[in-house]
Amino acid sequence: MNVIQFNIDTNSIESALKKTTLSIDKIILKMQSAVNREVIKSAKKRFRALFDVKNHNQYTLLNANAENAGGKNAKPILSNFKATKGREARTSWILNKAFYAGFLERGATITAKKSKWLTFKAGGQWHKVKSVTIPARPFLKPAVEEFWGSEKSVQIAEKVLQKELLKYWDK
Repeated sequence: MNVIQFNIDTNSIESALKKTTLSIDKIILKMQSAVNREVIKSAKKRFRALFDVKNHNQYTLLNANAENAGGKNAKPILSNFKATKGREARTSWILNKAFYAGFLERGATITAKKSKWLTFKAGGQWHKVKSVTIPARPFLKPAVEEFWGSEKSVQIAEKVLQKELLKYWDK
């Protein structure tokens, strides 16, 4: 599993909510979720820029169809992003459980397991090779760094915090 961890200074959030009955943990998760939604939008946009999703061969690869994935998690990458809260308090995750997502993100070398050769059709021709190296074409990690590694996450989180505080004070 490829994990990118960012720590958030929550002291200012805690001081803003100190004299309220609002749940700090819930507000922080809402803030993280808002940023993660923007990360997913950016990752999808990057993915579309890297891969021709209308090309049949690429489409088959991206969908990890049941024939070539052995039925394992045969879901398309673009529609299989999910932002979820983590097990520990104040943590969240961005997941993509599509079979090939990790291979495309980090790159991979694929070798034949049950025979001497990998046989596949690409560019209208059949190829027979012992192994194939898929180059890394990251689409999620740059999106995470674009938001969580910059001021963008702070701006998005502050909007959520302000909205929650306004709802609280308008009661």
